[in-house]
Amino acid sequence: MKRLFGILNILFIVGVAVGCFFYYRNGGLLLKGITSSFFALLGIINLLYSFISKSRARFPLLIALGLLLSATGDIVIGISFIIGALIFALGHIAYFAAYCFKCRFSAKDLIPSGVIFAVASAFILLYDALEFGGLIMQAVCIIYALIISLMCGKAISMYMALREKASALAALGSVLFLISDLMLLIYCFGGGAEAVNTVCMLTYFPAQCLIALSSFASTAKNQ
Repeated sequence: MKRLFGILNILFIVGVAVGCFFYYRNGGLLLKGITSSFFALLGIINLLYSFISKSRARFPLLIALGLLLSATGDIVIGISFIIGALIFALGHIAYFAAYCFKCRFSAKDLIPSGVIFAVASAFILLYDALEFGGLIMQAVCIIYALIISLMCGKAISMYMALREKASALAALGSVLFLISDLMLLIYCFGGGAEAVNTVCMLTYFPAQCLIALSSFASTAKNQ
């Protein structure tokens, strides 16, 4: 069973890579949605694996929820940036909750989160090239930065505490997600070149795949 679901993980990640290639070449919400659906389905598959293996399902369940919210946000953000950002924020909250179930929340988690948020908020407030068109959008970005900082900081803290494959995958995926969102911020509000958008895409999809893989690795280690 472990081998079968491992192969499924590989196949769906290949699906993300192929979709990413065609989305990069052609663009469009349809191709983006198809590509995102592969990592969302991967989360569901790994949740199913946890059920079949009779393992604790809270971590895979919340990871699957975060992946589904992210896939939804991918579509919505192309229509409404604020609503899309809200959906992504909910996805980060789901990831944060998953990490807290895997490794209980501690005040020490706030150290990496605080450092990340301090840098992110300073960038949003002080980088002159960013044009938000008003305080509301800037406030949305700062609130979003707080949420993703908590998620990413918890992932790093979790890896430092557990030092195992699942937490390493989650931490790497979360850091790549943070980098991807930084690139998106620069591209959307800082007049970033197309290369910035490319970096955003090339860090975003691997980030989601790594987070999805952390769900599989968490269940597989007990098999």
